Amino acid sequence: MQIVQFFSDGTISFNWEQLPEKIKNNVGLRDKLFKELQEKMRVNDSVTTKSLYHLNKYAVERIKSELKKT
Repeated sequence: MQIVQFFSDGTISFNWEQLPEKIKNNVGLRDKLFKELQEKMRVNDSVTTKSLYHLNKYAVERIKSELKKT
């Protein structure tokens, strides 16, 4: 699952369409995850494959932990 994507034009996308329905439809939780991901990757940070990997790994782990709570 790739939630954080980097495009050749330099943009980073948080792909919420790939999230499970429980997360995708829960706007409060989705916004919370989005904010956490924003804090991990600042605007002027250089984007590397490693940083994208860590962002995606973090996002997947957070989603797993939130799904376990529900």
